[in-house]
Amino acid sequence: LPSDMSKVAWVGNASEGLLYLTSVVDDMIYIVDPRTMEMVNTVPTGDGPYEMTIVDHTMYLINFLEESIQAFDVSTPLEPVLQSVIIANVENDDENKDAE
Repeated sequence: LPSDMSKVAWVGNASEGLLYLTSVVDDMIYIVDPRTMEMVNTVPTGDGPYEMTIVDHTMYLINFLEESIQAFDVSTPLEPVLQSVIIANVENDDENKDAE
């Protein structure tokens, strides 16, 4: 596993779950079996994956370098499926001030 793991999320139930670890350098989610500590899958992400949260069976991942949010269906934790990508529309504050 890369040394730059930044965030960890638990996916699954209390007795049979997997760890999701983000790597900003590799733009990946590494899926690890906590019982063996072996990597069991990888999932490509947007540029700069960082923060994750899970609601029901959907994992939301913030990619800070491309200013996007990805939504993954994690109903099958070993094989998350990308559902959608939201790209932020962030404007420069200096430009907004000049327009006033």
